[in-house]
Amino acid sequence: MPASLTGRIVGAFAVLAIALWLAIGATMFVVLRGLHAEARSSALADVAQTFAVRVRAAVVDRELRQVIARIRDEVAGGTVTVHLLTADGSVVDVGPSDPAPQAPIPIPASMRIGETLTGTALFADGAVHNYAALVVRGPTAVAARAILLSTVDRAAGAALRDVGRSLPIVIVITLLVGAPLAILLSRSISRPLARLARRTSELVDPTAPPAPPLPLAGPREIRAL
Repeated sequence: MPASLTGRIVGAFAVLAIALWLAIGATMFVVLRGLHAEARSSALADVAQTFAVRVRAAVVDRELRQVIARIRDEVAGGTVTVHLLTADGSVVDVGPSDPAPQAPIPIPASMRIGETLTGTALFADGAVHNYAALVVRGPTAVAARAILLSTVDRAAGAALRDVGRSLPIVIVITLLVGAPLAILLSRSISRPLARLARRTSELVDPTAPPAPPLPLAGPREIRAL
């Protein structure tokens, strides 16, 4: 711990500022990660909707597997995986398999055809994926009920980059406001104490001439002293 009062006050402000920066950074990360994940799931839902007409036609023509195979070919080489889901969330095999969810993603019975279920889930490749499941059949469907599009969740990395760009601004503002406050506070206490110390040394010196009373300055406790 610093020996001087000024050092202790400035140190206390520094510790408080670091704790504040960590709290702000953690809060920003959690919020931004959720926003990025939601945006990615929404983007997948938009992609799924572009296939909606083709998928619905395939449901009528009983060619859903062929349409899904063509959709997989269109997104092959990209970052999007394609699956079919039954009503209980199990994956239906439609050919060369992409990494599948480790746990079922059940489709609520209340969801209607054309609606999209979004979220995140752990997949067989060991990564968390954002997904969007487009409902293409009713809740009583025996076979596939939804088409599932997914991509690896990279929201954490995107959130860290956003925090890395924003947090330095918070740090600079905190330093610009906090440092002068810490210095002013320490001086409001240390200067009256320094005057009191000098006057005390004069009182014990018999050769010192009489001096006027000390001004009442500083906090209430210092003025009382």
